[in-house]
Amino acid sequence: MGYFENLFIIVLATFIVSIISFVGVIFLSFKKEFLNKLLPLLVSFAVGVILGDVFIHIMPESINNIGNTVFIYTLTGFIFFFTIEKILAWHHHWRSAKKHEPIFTNQTINLILLGDCIHNFLDGVIIASSFLTNFTLGVFTTFAIILHEIPQEIGDFAVLLKFGMKRRNAILFNFISAIFAIIGGIVTFFFLESISGLVTLFLPITAGGLLYIASADLIPELHQEKRLSISLLQVITLIFGVTIFYYLKLFIG
Repeated sequence: MGYFENLFIIVLATFIVSIISFVGVIFLSFKKEFLNKLLPLLVSFAVGVILGDVFIHIMPESINNIGNTVFIYTLTGFIFFFTIEKILAWHHHWRSAKKHEPIFTNQTINLILLGDCIHNFLDGVIIASSFLTNFTLGVFTTFAIILHEIPQEIGDFAVLLKFGMKRRNAILFNFISAIFAIIGGIVTFFFLESISGLVTLFLPITAGGLLYIASADLIPELHQEKRLSISLLQVITLIFGVTIFYYLKLFIG
């Protein structure tokens, strides 16, 4: 394929992946009361998706690429996201205090969106790299990322709602973060040789960030639930989120 044909296919593939962010539209038809009951389960599903993504998808791939140093980069990502959250907390402290708004909500939403942007950018890099290697590989990789994105976007949307964002705003910001896949694809097309080595480092750093979001922001929220029946359902939906990534890995690699 020619120069512009390659660029067009990469932009098209990453755009299709970005459109998956609109999966949250299905929640617009839900009544507020029903959605509020569903959110605790969707948040636990989001935690399962994050854990599955990190331990079944990102970490094994990263170990194959860079060996045991992957743990250093994962720890770096964890500390980086911790630092970012501390900065966000400091930034929102006085403004939130004056308006009597919860600080935790603001910084958690920002942190989740930051993690999404980085994660989606790397998806775009992976898609573009695949197409530049082999067209068939690119199609297969795009399909795999689409399957991977559907549960992740549902989880992300639920978490944004849980921490106070309005439904339409959650869809909008999810899509804005998804556009970073297109940016990642375009950057890779023009600068593949310059960034190919960096991708192997950023993947485990992203994994560390996702682990921080799950452990510091989402799991404590799950522990607020005291009803035994809902708590059991949260455990089940968390395991279900992990299981999805297990079978994705099993069937599509």
